[in-house]
Amino acid sequence: MDLFRILVLGDPIQVDSAQYGIEPDPKYAAFTGFAMVALLARTFSSGCAALTGVEAISNGVPAFRKPKSKNAATTLLMPWY
Repeated sequence: MDLFRILVLGDPIQVDSAQYGIEPDPKYAAFTGFAMVALLARTFSSGCAALTGVEAISNGVPAFRKPKSKNAATTLLMPWY
């Protein structure tokens, strides 16, 4: 019956809960803003640290033995844990 209503009559497909909206709770607004700033700061610092490691290896490429490009690539792929 539903397929007939959708295909023949052209009724829109909509679930019962589609009419409900989501509204933020104002008492958590400050916490959400703080969490976003902390997350962005952590992401930025992690990216900077990763960039520093890549830059250090690229600056040290002349110190590698031949074949330099293969040794530099191997060093970049080594796990640091």
